[in-house]
Amino acid sequence: MKLVIVVLLLQNWAFSKTKPVGGYVVEENSKALINVKVFSLPSNTGTVSNEDGFFNFSMPIRDRKLVLSKSGYQSDTLNVIFFQNNSIVILKEVVFEDPIENIKKYISFIVSRRDKNIFHFPIEDLSTSGVGNLESILSSNTSILTYTSLDGQKKIAQRQFIDEDMDLLYDGIKLDGIKNSFPNLSFIPEAAISDLVITKGGHYKLTASQGAINSIPIVSYNNKFSLNIEQNNNSPNAAVNGYASIGYKYGTLNGSLAQNEFAIGYKDTNRSEIFTNLARNTFNIAYTNAKNVDIRFMSFDNIKNYSNLRTNSSIVDTSKNKIIKLSQWSPLTGLITLVSILQDYKESSVLTQDSITKNNTSLGFGLSMEKDFENSLYTFSTLTNISEVDLIFNLDSVNIERQNSIFSGSVKYFFPSNEKLFYVNDFSFVFTKERTTDIPNENLIYQIRSNYWDNTNFQIRSSARSKRFPSISQLYLNIGNVLRTPSMDEVTNNGVRILNQKSKLSPEQNSIFEFGFTFDGQKSKKTKSFKTDISLYSHSYTNKIKRILLSKSSLSYPVNAGNIRSCGYNINLLFYPKWDWLHFETMLSGYSAPDHSFFPSHPPIMLNHHTHITTKYFNILIKIRAESKKFISIKDVSETTWNDVELQQANYLDMVLYKNLNYKIFNFSLNLKAENLQSKKLFIDNVNLFNNSYSANIHLTIR
Repeated sequence: MKLVIVVLLLQNWAFSKTKPVGGYVVEENSKALINVKVFSLPSNTGTVSNEDGFFNFSMPIRDRKLVLSKSGYQSDTLNVIFFQNNSIVILKEVVFEDPIENIKKYISFIVSRRDKNIFHFPIEDLSTSGVGNLESILSSNTSILTYTSLDGQKKIAQRQFIDEDMDLLYDGIKLDGIKNSFPNLSFIPEAAISDLVITKGGHYKLTASQGAINSIPIVSYNNKFSLNIEQNNNSPNAAVNGYASIGYKYGTLNGSLAQNEFAIGYKDTNRSEIFTNLARNTFNIAYTNAKNVDIRFMSFDNIKNYSNLRTNSSIVDTSKNKIIKLSQWSPLTGLITLVSILQDYKESSVLTQDSITKNNTSLGFGLSMEKDFENSLYTFSTLTNISEVDLIFNLDSVNIERQNSIFSGSVKYFFPSNEKLFYVNDFSFVFTKERTTDIPNENLIYQIRSNYWDNTNFQIRSSARSKRFPSISQLYLNIGNVLRTPSMDEVTNNGVRILNQKSKLSPEQNSIFEFGFTFDGQKSKKTKSFKTDISLYSHSYTNKIKRILLSKSSLSYPVNAGNIRSCGYNINLLFYPKWDWLHFETMLSGYSAPDHSFFPSHPPIMLNHHTHITTKYFNILIKIRAESKKFISIKDVSETTWNDVELQQANYLDMVLYKNLNYKIFNFSLNLKAENLQSKKLFIDNVNLFNNSYSANIHLTIR
């Protein structure tokens, strides 16, 4: 009897005994992978990797296998007996997914995280990790800037481009033919965004442009509920974002709602006199046969209300969008997608001396085909929009009809590694042809003339590697010549604002050249000790579009300011000291141009530094940014010319404290943030856009 008891005790001890297991998981380019699922078998005990790619958990000693898994990457199964702690595990990205294995992930917008022209933000994952709202997620990247416009809304700036300079996409569908403006960083509520992709130089599969922003909605075939509430000391009411999804194997129904309010004041008072309210919603129905077909009906609306109590000006802007998207895959034809889109924009604005009423509609149809052959990927897409603008400026009526057709073709090759000093890693070429015809009604007082634009864009990108110099993880080159077609809203705003009726708005042309390389320093017990990315670029503009702010309002209008060339650099350094709980990221950028007012969103010299502190109880992010002086152009409605206003150099200090907790199907995250803790205040048009800001953000997700 005693022998049986001893055996049972030993057996119970063996099954309850655990041992610590830890290491790092990275991509092929040594970039740390966050939110990788790491678990041991057969007990299924595990954890997820943090933002440094580090994982650590206590594994039962009876387990013999260690599994590492992440969406978009090939899973890896390791033998625990031979696994050494602090080892580095490399997960290879799935470049061409087989849709039969996972139709939902294939038909979604797949991006390559290896391209140096792409910034990928997994918003859904980062929100549950506690990083905070969309602005906090974007600003965690030192290369992406968010700045405040005169209505209190946030805008995206990357290098010398703002969102109005870039193509705006929704689930890979171009939306900015009528009006290219973001309602506070996104078309849809933050809780409904799966991923956000920001590119410098377009995306190799979709368009040749000087940049693109693609918002990818959450259309998942499972049940989910998420709620995000944020209270800011500068906002009268809390910002609320909610998302709910009901799904099963073959279908899903989901929707989201968001309400945000912004309040800012003038420099001579602490009382807010400028208010902007945003109401956004989405509604999606999707069906799949779980083999090779995916059908989506996507709808999203935006309503913006702006009021300035001091100037008695107001703006009501309403946007409604309906999209039908059918995707089908077969081994013979690859992925074929059909798209139909209906857009309706209405705007009513009252300024100090004029009023504008707009009613814009657009109907579009598109087709795309994507096929892979061994180590290459071919993509073809076309989109045609037929649009109409009805505008009343004061008492004068303006009507314009537009037909816009876009054809894009691209190819990307992946090359195997070899023993040469340097070998080509990949090569991509994208070609875009865009034709636009504008036909205004006759006898216009403002003499808005007809337009016919035939734009040809191309971009070439390539990267190289070397086995002899493993520290140089990549050399890359981007070359292109792109033209940006003005939206219908820009054409009409220019036509009613300029005094020289013989001039009109023309497409902006940009010849792009960029060269860069990435250098990785390795340690045996860490993912990397440091990583440096250096890029040099030259942009030559013809008919550069410059935006003139209208004083005492949040509106602006575009003009062709002339030809200009800018040359600049970006230096990004990621440093990991010997402590696991601390790392730093620093970005230094600068450019030279004859007239810096052509690029109001980007200072000639900028230093951006982030300090990341990770502890068992909470995480801290400290952001310090120093900017040289900038120039912006402002025009009073009653004046005939604009003035270039100089903004003096300024320093910014932000601090973020965040933490997330998981319990079964519940995820709870808390984010506390303090912004603009700089000593020097800056005012634009006598408006205080950089006031000290303190906010608390709570995010709850139930799956």
